[in-house]
Amino acid sequence: MIYIQKYGHHFKILLSCTLLFANEVNLTEFEHVSADGTFKKANNNRYNVIHKDDLEILLDYYENKSFDKERLSKLRRPASRFLLKENISNEEKIELLYDMKTQLTMSGQNTIPVNDIEARWMRNKEGISQISYNIQSAVDTTTKLICAVNVSQSPTDHYELPNIVKTTIENINKKPEKISTDTDYHNPISIEYLAKNNIQGLIPDRKQTLEIKKQTNTNPFHKDHFKYDYTNDTYICPQNQRLFFKYKYTYPSKDKNKPNKVERKYMNYDACKNCKSLHQCTKNSYRIISEFANENTLKMKEYMDTPEAQNEYKKRSSTVEAPFETLKIFYEFNNLRTNGITQTENIMNLISTSYNLKRLYNIQNNILDEITEIDNFLEKLSTIFNLQLTATIK
Repeated sequence: MIYIQKYGHHFKILLSCTLLFANEVNLTEFEHVSADGTFKKANNNRYNVIHKDDLEILLDYYENKSFDKERLSKLRRPASRFLLKENISNEEKIELLYDMKTQLTMSGQNTIPVNDIEARWMRNKEGISQISYNIQSAVDTTTKLICAVNVSQSPTDHYELPNIVKTTIENINKKPEKISTDTDYHNPISIEYLAKNNIQGLIPDRKQTLEIKKQTNTNPFHKDHFKYDYTNDTYICPQNQRLFFKYKYTYPSKDKNKPNKVERKYMNYDACKNCKSLHQCTKNSYRIISEFANENTLKMKEYMDTPEAQNEYKKRSSTVEAPFETLKIFYEFNNLRTNGITQTENIMNLISTSYNLKRLYNIQNNILDEITEIDNFLEKLSTIFNLQLTATIK
């Protein structure tokens, strides 16, 4: 790990070199890049955490703020073990405790991991909470090369798209034409960022995802079965009546980094009044469809309903998960011991570089048939980028 700490910042450069090489030899133009997130378990036992109230007791104790020592008897075991640490001074303990307090404030969680205070509680796909990092990745759909890796403390993927796209652009030295993600990234921040940077997004909304999975609501009068007409900005109900746009409400965001929330309401009182299915459709005297969307969100929605977008989006399912399943199974990245965001990101860039080297060799060997020895491949890569590369590939 000393090597990782000293040279880790170079791994992102090496990852970028593999991508620039792929472009140099015309393997890909990075036209379509797919992004997704996965969790990496932190190097911290789920029980080795300090609770918020214990943290306050420890701070009071070390700072001698009229401290009643009987409070120490209430400490949980991890906090009690912290008191017994002899390898760091009291001043260092106070500094660490304040760092823990800052991380707790940032996370909004009630406990802080002792061994890795930057890690967070996150709920995995099985619904199990683990102390983890959110690994954001971007993969080229043409070659399945890993274009970028970011490590986030966020327990969800919602607002991670701008950062992983920025890292991708840095690594491939160009903007991809298309970015695809799943519905978790469907929000105004992601969509506005892509529109501002002239990148075509492929991000289905909730309804479109259900349609892709053939899981729309079985109730024939559910919103899932109201079809949106982009040309006329209307909704067509199951009885083939149009609901027209009537009102727009704007809810100011409390976070200056997030856009305001825009709600659009559609209705047709006259059509509903005489509809034989009124009471099956709504408990009110007419049906209202609410759509939280701005101009760019509606454009995305319209594009995702086209056959072109649907065919392009299909490339994502066979692209983004495969490389990271390889990293999980063969590189066992969940078992790699790291501490903190920076070290975790360095490790992920290193194993992604190794994956890309193997992937490039296989592509060149099997498709272009230009390279017969891995040594020759590494020599060619180092010549292009004036690097001295030494690698062992199993």
